[in-house]
Amino acid sequence: MRSPERCARVLETGFDPASRLSNLVAFEPEVSWEFDPSAHMKDVAGWSQAGLMEIGAGRLAVIGDNFLVTGPSSLTDSTDQIGIQHPQFTINLFRWLEGE
Repeated sequence: MRSPERCARVLETGFDPASRLSNLVAFEPEVSWEFDPSAHMKDVAGWSQAGLMEIGAGRLAVIGDNFLVTGPSSLTDSTDQIGIQHPQFTINLFRWLEGE
């Protein structure tokens, strides 16, 4: 996701500053989760998986990838190991949101 300048970016995608290109793309298929060679691809150089910011007296976390706070057990088939749990990230995120 792209985020405002005042937002702390989490897990920002890498890119080559000279060319402003990355080796990461986002697929934009016509139908969700149906990927084929004709699916549009968008360069996501400088995008991030999450963003954090303080707004007034509160704090905001926007998470663009549910696998940052969930794991394989949340999938339909719990034997599918696509999801990776990030327990310390989740703990730290909630502590930050609480103001610790």
